[in-house]
Amino acid sequence: MEVFSGIDDIRRLRWADPSAIWGFVPTMSFLHEGHLSLVRRARQENEQVGVSIFVNPTQFNDPKDLETYPIDLDRDLALLKKEGADLVWMPSQDVVYPPRLRDLCRGNAGDYSTGRRCSPWILSRCGNGGSKAF
Repeated sequence: MEVFSGIDDIRRLRWADPSAIWGFVPTMSFLHEGHLSLVRRARQENEQVGVSIFVNPTQFNDPKDLETYPIDLDRDLALLKKEGADLVWMPSQDVVYPPRLRDLCRGNAGDYSTGRRCSPWILSRCGNGGSKAF
């Protein structure tokens, strides 16, 4: 299992064999049986399995919820390795929301950095983590 935080490494691995069929399971850490069942299903239906672990600040209405969200990356990685994930992408906020995109995500509709609610329009344009790599 390979673990990356940047986009270029993910793309290099993903496209090393353009004919490979990938399943992708996006997560926000602290994996549970529901996540693992998705990884198992992706393994059954695809040649390769990629998983993202990204605690997306736009998912939280209250900044305190983001601050207290449980994260245990060592545990998550051990579970994913056991389930046979081929690739784990753990990007930083700067990778998913680079400054230029971050500026688009701020304003009246919401602010990714404070966890305030974003409108569906904003989320549809800012919730793009998986599409960057896969």
